[in-house]
Amino acid sequence: MLSLRGDSGVMGGGVSHEYHVLAPVGEDRLLVRPDCRQDECPAAVNLEVVRPERETAPGEAGMDTCQACGYPLQERTGIEVGHTFVLGQLYSETLGAFTVTDSDGRVPLHMGCYGIGLTRLLAAIVESRAQPGQPISWPAALAPFTLCVITPKTGSREEAARPWALRMLSQLSQLPELRDDLLWDDRDHLTIGQRVRESRRSGHRAALVFGRAAAEGGSGPGRPRAELITADGSQLLTESELPDRLAQLCREQ
Repeated sequence: MLSLRGDSGVMGGGVSHEYHVLAPVGEDRLLVRPDCRQDECPAAVNLEVVRPERETAPGEAGMDTCQACGYPLQERTGIEVGHTFVLGQLYSETLGAFTVTDSDGRVPLHMGCYGIGLTRLLAAIVESRAQPGQPISWPAALAPFTLCVITPKTGSREEAARPWALRMLSQLSQLPELRDDLLWDDRDHLTIGQRVRESRRSGHRAALVFGRAAAEGGSGPGRPRAELITADGSQLLTESELPDRLAQLCREQ
């Protein structure tokens, strides 16, 4: 998230800031300083172009530098998701919005506007985290559930793993890290593959599948195994490995 000074527009007022999320599909052109360490300089500059004499390719703003550190600025595109600005006492005096203080008696309120586009914020999060050919990747704070547990389809060869799957489901639901953050897709009339695809489209962070590896794993060391599917790929885990790996998943952002 980038914060930069903005224009209050027709509303008037003084201090104004815009908040942008960098994304290739953004409509706003920004000059950013990715490596500047000066706390006192702005994070970015909003580039307003009015009838340009020539087109400037993205990243060509090499002549512009940060006023605090002199670092060259780079042109990027961003999505504006919020705008805050101070109105002062202009409207409170007009509307008669006053308060009483011990020192000054009756004084007009100081007003401010805090605009956050909730639907735009969701879209910006999706766009900024998007990967080609991949489903929606929500951050941990917004994902519907951290874990979607998928049990075998009724009548399938994998159904032999159902007793172990239900026992593990009961144990995992007791983990503090997964409390109220675990979904059991019990539509066992659907195939495992169909439910995995729907889990990914829904934005759950991971799917735990009790399928072929669980049914055919046997009872030897390191068996049976469940398949954990995340955005980074899949891995087979034994009963003893599951709690630690899922706790690690919950800590990841």
